[in-house]
Amino acid sequence: MENHAEFSPQDAPLYISEAVVEQAIHWRIRLESGEFQSSDVQACKQWRQSDPLHELAWQRLQQMESALHRVADQGSSDIAHAALLKTDTHFQSLSRRQALRKLGGAALSVAAFSWMALDQGMIHRLQADFSTGSVISHQVLQDQSDVWLNQESAIELGFTQDSRQVALTRGEICLSTADEARPMWIKTPHTRMTTQSAQVFVRNTPDHALIQVAKGQAQITPEFADGSFNAHAGQAFRITESHVHELDNRRFDYSGWIDGVFSVRNMPLKDFLAELSSYRSGFMHCDPALENYLVSGVYQLRDTDVILQTVARSARAKLNYRTRWWAEITT
Repeated sequence: MENHAEFSPQDAPLYISEAVVEQAIHWRIRLESGEFQSSDVQACKQWRQSDPLHELAWQRLQQMESALHRVADQGSSDIAHAALLKTDTHFQSLSRRQALRKLGGAALSVAAFSWMALDQGMIHRLQADFSTGSVISHQVLQDQSDVWLNQESAIELGFTQDSRQVALTRGEICLSTADEARPMWIKTPHTRMTTQSAQVFVRNTPDHALIQVAKGQAQITPEFADGSFNAHAGQAFRITESHVHELDNRRFDYSGWIDGVFSVRNMPLKDFLAELSSYRSGFMHCDPALENYLVSGVYQLRDTDVILQTVARSARAKLNYRTRWWAEITT
């Protein structure tokens, strides 16, 4: 495999290219036009599988319609909101045949704008009380609780005389609660939890929530379950649509990003890369022969490419860049 040694991933684009966006929109509208054939379904599948960015584009596009509806429900007068609302209305007013015909015209232009708004987190930022872009943020809430928002994160607040609520709609936070008289609710699409006094780390991803209790305790209720369970200091859980998995958090400090570090102990390289993907755009992969190589160390998150280079050297392996967004550690 070719090693693009001259390429610096620091120059990599932040977002999926416009060309890939247009291809994803093309396939989505074509398959919903009512005029597709079985060969179109297979061709779309092959396109999605041909490049990880294609599959990412497809998944992001599937989120766009529901995201547009959520923004429309907010009733904001913001210019960006108005544009998104117009997009939603425009697509609803088109027949599928018309949508297909307009693929190369106004519909594509507006859809591409909406795509970029979603991809860059604009929708969540429009709705958020606090949000971040490329930097970590620390906020003191009205009850004197401290919350740290990682990069590309957003929260919505709901404070009343009797209770408090923090909804994590994007990214990850570390929350240290104050005001023990009122319960604090923390919500993600996969779970909700309540505590009187605790320090908790919460991550929201499309397919799971991750919760680590650093201090105190919390009561966690998965969305799929009728009951709840207690989580104590030192415990961490991954919660999906149907399961709760307790994690061995001795391998990884999930709140290390607050101090700008990525700290691991005896973590298999495959799992290491999966965790690092939360802090790096693009895709990372390792040779199957290296998947169980154990990684330990404290790394600086300010440069994930240095992390990859260091780990590759320690494993006596090579770091290759197949594309700007695709890094591989190979034997």
